[in-house]
Amino acid sequence: MMPDNRKAVALYERHGFTDTGESGNLLPAGVRRERVLAKSLATV
Repeated sequence: MMPDNRKAVALYERHGFTDTGESGNLLPAGVRRERVLAKSLATV
């Protein structure tokens, strides 16, 4: 997701997703990267 999309980050975090620390894909300008979140299925 876009790293500065605070509403999306809040939504995902409310549903148990956490930042993976991985480098996401380059964004169109080639300067920033997507933010990668994941949710463990073991806790579902």
